[in-house]
Amino acid sequence: MFNPISPNDLLEEANKGIEIERTTVLDVDSTHPTGGVVNIPFIVRQANATVMKSTFWIQELKEKDKHGKPKLRLQYSQLVMLDFFLRVDGLPPGCCPGLIQWPHVSINTLEKVC
Repeated sequence: MFNPISPNDLLEEANKGIEIERTTVLDVDSTHPTGGVVNIPFIVRQANATVMKSTFWIQELKEKDKHGKPKLRLQYSQLVMLDFFLRVDGLPPGCCPGLIQWPHVSINTLEKVC
């Protein structure tokens, strides 16, 4: 069911049959002019995280908890681009193929438990 081209499809699937009253959206993007990613030296050498983008959806549900308050959920989607070592994939001498880049995607739906 996971679609690597559109990973947020799983989040939409988790919303089926759920009545959401209100959503607060928080966006985080390290490519923003005042943003950035800082890593410890070990990470820089092994798999340097160069870009991070996240969206958080804080949801107030129509369904109530045992105290009569609206249930709360958090859904998030995060992409971190990891740069590994130089590529060596048979390109002619003198070509600079760049680093191996790997997208690391995290998505989840969490419900607050009282």
